[in-house]
Order: sequence, then C-alpha cells, then structure tokens
Amino acid sequence: MDRRAYLTTAAVTAGLAIAGCTGSGDREDQSVDGVDDSEDVGEEAVEGEQDDEDADETDEGENTEDETDEEDGDDGDEDEDENEEAENHPSIVGTFDDFEDEGPWQEFLGSMSVDTERSAIGSQSVVMEPNERGTARIRRELDEPIDTSEVAPGLATTADGPGWALIQLQDPDGNYHEYGQYMPGGTPMVRKNFGLTRVRGDPDPDRVTLIQFVRWYAGSASRFWVDDLHFVPEPDRGKVALCFRGGHESHRQQALSILREHGITGTALVPTEAIGGGGATMSPAQVDDLAQAGWTIGGYGARGRRLTGLGDGQLDREVVQSAAWLDERGHEGPRVFAFPDAQYDADSYELVRNHYDIAFAERSRSQGYAANPHLWTAAESPTDPEEATELVDWAADIGGITTIPFEGLGGESLAALEATLDRIDERVAAGELDVVTPAEMANQYVFQE
Repeated sequence: MDRRAYLTTAAVTAGLAIAGCTGSGDREDQSVDGVDDSEDVGEEAVEGEQDDEDADETDEGENTEDETDEEDGDDGDEDEDENEEAENHPSIVGTFDDFEDEGPWQEFLGSMSVDTERSAIGSQSVVMEPNERGTARIRRELDEPIDTSEVAPGLATTADGPGWALIQLQDPDGNYHEYGQYMPGGTPMVRKNFGLTRVRGDPDPDRVTLIQFVRWYAGSASRFWVDDLHFVPEPDRGKVALCFRGGHESHRQQALSILREHGITGTALVPTEAIGGGGATMSPAQVDDLAQAGWTIGGYGARGRRLTGLGDGQLDREVVQSAAWLDERGHEGPRVFAFPDAQYDADSYELVRNHYDIAFAERSRSQGYAANPHLWTAAESPTDPEEATELVDWAADIGGITTIPFEGLGGESLAALEATLDRIDERVAAGELDVVTPAEMANQYVFQE
C-alpha cells in the first residue's frame, strides 16, 4: 500500500500527550498559500491548538479532526527483506538544508535571525522568535517540487521553553501534511523525530513546493532554534510496538496473559528501585516472568522521576544504576529506556545516550525511521476502547512507526488494551500492519547516513 494513499475519510488529529505531561497555549491559524493566511482565521489542528482564537488555553489531551477527501490507493509490493528495503531508500534522505545560507527562508509570523553561536551541523542555525500571540513561522519556497511520498521530515532543534514544533510539507494547491512534536525546553540541539499528526485537504506528497516551520509555545514565549532539516525513510507498512511504563503489577497480572493470547510480546519499562517495594508495583520475580515470556525489560529510571535539573549523583542513580540493575538480573536484548514524563535535559540525554541503545522521549505517532534512536516517539496512552481502535487504525492507514504506551491497567484502560490487541489482530491479518520489538526498532529502523 502506498502510505500516502489514504483509505480513510478523515485524518484524525494525533493526540500526542504522554500521561503525566501537560501543556497549554492556543495556536494560530495554520493556513497556507492558496488559503487565507490571515492570523484572524482559525482552523482545526494538532492537539495543543484550538480554533477559537479568543480562548487562552487548551488541554493537551484534546483531539480535533481535520477532514480529508477519500481517495483510492494502490497496493504496492510489500518487501519483507529489510536489507533490500534499506538499499532502496529514496535519494532525498539525509540532510536537506543545513542553514548555512538562510536566504531561501522567509519570516511569516514572528521574527527570524541567524545564530552563529549555536548549531547542530555547520557554523550557524536559525532562531525563531514569536510574535505577540506566541507564534513563530518561517517558510521556504522550493525552486522545483520534491517527492516526499516515502520519507518523513525532521529537524535538529532546541528552545528556551516548551511548546509545539511543526513541519508542514505543502503542495502547489495549498494542501499539506503536518509533522508535529511537543518538546520541552532546554533540550540539547540534536535531531528530533517528528510524526505525522495532521493532513490538510488532499495533499500530493510527490509535488511538495513549500516547507514551513511553525512554533507554538506553551506558557511563556521563547526562542526556538532550527538546524539540519533532514528526511528519513519510512517503512513500507505501518508498525506498532507496545510498551508498559511504571512497573505496575497489573502488567504481570493482566497484560501478560492478554498479550500471550494474541501472540504478542510487550516492553516493560520499570523504575528499578521501586521493583519489589510492594504496593501495586511488581516484584523482581514478576518482572522475570515477563522476561521469560519474551518481553523486553527496560528502564524507567530508578524511581520514575523526571530527569531534569538533577545533579550528577542523582542522575547516576536514575540512569547508570538503573542500567546496572537490568544487567545484574540478566535482562538481555537492547538496552531500552523511557524518560519519565518525556522530560529530559542535556545532561540526562547524554547519560542515557551513553548507557542505552534506544530511548523513548518525544510525543508523537507515525514517525519514520529514527534519525535519533535515543528520542523515539510514543503516542498518547489510549484511555478507552474507542481511542485504542482509532490509534491502531491510524498506525495502519497512515503508516510509519507508532509506539503505544500503557501505564497501570484497570477499568477503561484495561478495556483499551484489549481493544488495541483485537484491532491489531485484524489489521495484521489483513496485511496492513506489523508488530515490532525494541530489538527490531534498534536493528532495522534507525537511519544512519
């Protein structure tokens, strides 16, 4: 199936919040050429924005819908040989713009300037600063159309404060695909993985003529640096992975048997010092039960606390000693980590990068290959069966790689897990979706230039 030949009549906005992480702030109209570009026009958009310009805030848990036209898609040949797939990556992959020449970029909202003191590659980056409404937008019109039908975009970015970063790939008719990412402030300026979060109209990815960056701020406005616009390949078919965060006893007592019935294994991301501490947390023996059933066991810090603003001793405890605990208990496979609450800074990122093979931090769905394997995205945790079904359908219809996380299970969240697995079975049986493990993500879906 051509991943951009959409089979659904609506491109549902991706709800990107990870449990425990919230943000706020309205977002301006994201209209583009061929559509009214006035700031006074609102439209449906990714979570974190709203179409009522008079409202001050919106909860990150909200989802809105953006209707697209139904169109038929041709099923392409599915290549099961990952090595052959890698050899056939489109020529556009890799760095597309290193911002050594900022000339092609134009300010649209807010302001843009060059910063020669901060860059990811080369000697400079571009810094975007917001207008009075907390929005910045820059765009580049291309001399010739580019084909983005088999790739996803990404950026090396950082910012003073938290907010949404959006990349829009627009065709000549003003329709576009939008790739989004919610990022905390104070992160290192490294490549970030973006996921497809919205579709405007009926875009033609074979003829992208304009690239636009949008920055929406959560809370106080801040500067936003961009560098190394790049493209990564996308898998031929949608992929999903299931992870279970927090070391909850319900992961052993309920998730294990449910996943086993469906022939699927998960990834348990555990706060290592909490294991065996009683309450609703697993014991070491219960974690071992998951490992013996084929699950991947990874870290969630020592106590599941946010890894920002910590001293060296605290970080060592949360990251290094957590990795040592996994090794001591014989949990094999790739070292996997999840940043609690998706929060990290330069120090915690660097320590995790040095001690783990892959890590989850960013908030999105349907990403391409990971340009940065230590900032894999994870979607929102589905809270009921309807959300769960929609999320799996998004992963199958839109494609890319989607990690679906769960925390403690019970009531609606348990029903959501069951609905997730039922729909995965249906889409896998139809040849429209694959389930992947962290080992496959690390070995097959990391992009290296």
